[in-house]
Amino acid sequence: MTNTLTLRGGNCTGYIKNGQLIAEDSNGCFRRILLRAKGVEEAIDGRTENVFHLGHLSEELFEQDKLQGITYEKEKHVEHPITDKVKFSGHSDYVGERVYELKSATSYNTYKKVFTKGTPKISNVVQLCTYMLALEIPEGSLCYTSYTDVLDYKDMGGYTKEQVTSYANASIRETKFFTVTIDDDGGFELDGNSLDFNVDNLLQFQRTAADVLENEYIYPDRPASLETTMFNACTFCKLKPLCTDWETERFETTTFVSRAKQILGETK
Repeated sequence: MTNTLTLRGGNCTGYIKNGQLIAEDSNGCFRRILLRAKGVEEAIDGRTENVFHLGHLSEELFEQDKLQGITYEKEKHVEHPITDKVKFSGHSDYVGERVYELKSATSYNTYKKVFTKGTPKISNVVQLCTYMLALEIPEGSLCYTSYTDVLDYKDMGGYTKEQVTSYANASIRETKFFTVTIDDDGGFELDGNSLDFNVDNLLQFQRTAADVLENEYIYPDRPASLETTMFNACTFCKLKPLCTDWETERFETTTFVSRAKQILGETK
């Protein structure tokens, strides 16, 4: 049977370099990727629903504000085999002469990092690069829109969808663009500056993820962080105590999955 397992584009936020998994958020964690394939994920709460809703609104507003006169395909499906049993599958936000990846900012920390310091989230950059590579398009734009003038991430669970819509339309919608390119040697550049990873690093991530999915094992290492920061992929992860237990006891994958299901409280 061919391509019966799927690595989602949303999980391709990390890379492997010198044998080490680098990922800035838990989406790029191989343990999380295995759990997702088994249907074990957090329940979608009110905050998450509103974040998704804002994402859809942001796309509509972005089309009005930034894509007038530009030919593009929205939510372009991208799929290719990684191995005989595992495929990559995802949807790129917008594809034209370049690939566009959109992100909405509602938290002060994101605003400070992206808009004040002028540095995008590495996980977002990696995701864009993954779609550029899959689509064989050498240039992309990572586009952030800030709604921090009207919305606050910590309060997102308390808004109604109608309130989110009203606030988003009222926002000044400050934007920040980053340009990403692939050079002839397979390296990536961000606004003309070389990035820490290359095409081979992304492909190694996909191959390793495919191996985890095919053989159903707990990847031995947690993601390392590229940036020196107080936050990493494990900081806010509900499974951190479970991973600590596994690293001590090395129990079976089935036990890890079962305990993760109890912690996250959701099986899809």
